[in-house]
Amino acid sequence: MRSYSITSAVVLVSLFSAIARANIIYGPVVDPSNDQSYYVTSAETWTLAQADAQSIGGNLATIHNAAENAWINSTFIANLTSSGGPNLSSAQLWFGFYDPKINDGSGATHAADFQWADGEPVIYTNWNPMEPNNNLGDEYYAVLNYYHDGTWNDVPLDGFGTVPYGIVEVPEPASATLIACGCALLLMRGTRRRAAAAATSRA
Repeated sequence: MRSYSITSAVVLVSLFSAIARANIIYGPVVDPSNDQSYYVTSAETWTLAQADAQSIGGNLATIHNAAENAWINSTFIANLTSSGGPNLSSAQLWFGFYDPKINDGSGATHAADFQWADGEPVIYTNWNPMEPNNNLGDEYYAVLNYYHDGTWNDVPLDGFGTVPYGIVEVPEPASATLIACGCALLLMRGTRRRAAAAATSRA
């Protein structure tokens, strides 16, 4: 029992430490349509934002349809200040769309090569008109709200140095895991105390 309790404590501490290291500045907020938890993180590049997302059991957000795109915009851009978060009305946000094939031109091939970081099929896009254009030849990462209207744009890895935030999507069970680990740890500590008390009373 002792080793199991220590293991559970390590798991719990590791999970909370991962969340602390992920540079989360807002969240979680649960989308009622898919029961996923969303966070806003602070990250200068797409890869750093994705690493933060994976460290807490998720990925940069996947957007499946216009309703989900609108929910992200209204929740994390239009209304975030009134919800107690930072003012992101003019901010740009990394999300999970990227092109893994470099030197693939600037036209339809480049657009068709974009994929989701979590491996979901591409069934919806919301590019700004004339995007993605790979204008600089290294624009392989998608950003939300570049034109301050909730549409998408392709940008370089560092987002021209102007993309400080990421939208992270985490399956709801990840939050439940934290709670379950915490409850299990408390339960086992209580069990150990009762066992120790019983042993003392028998002695």
